[in-house]
Amino acid sequence: QLLKAELARLSGSKSEAAQAYDAAIRAADQFGYRQVAAIAHQQFALFHERNQTNNEAEQHRNLARIGYRDWGASGIAKSG
Repeated sequence: QLLKAELARLSGSKSEAAQAYDAAIRAADQFGYRQVAAIAHQQFALFHERNQTNNEAEQHRNLARIGYRDWGASGIAKSG
């Protein structure tokens, strides 16, 4: 799903990209892949920044930081 989101973003399909980012996050959470969820949140934050939806960007950036921290990647969490 994350790859699908990135491909949709690159092709300019904002709606499809947003749905795929959301699906990637839900799937990663459902199956316990914290690192994938953190990466998906980070990429979704960048997507929102590019589309000037700053509140959503900040929300996903914070969730990415929490995910990286919980995963044990504190360096990434601090820099993100």
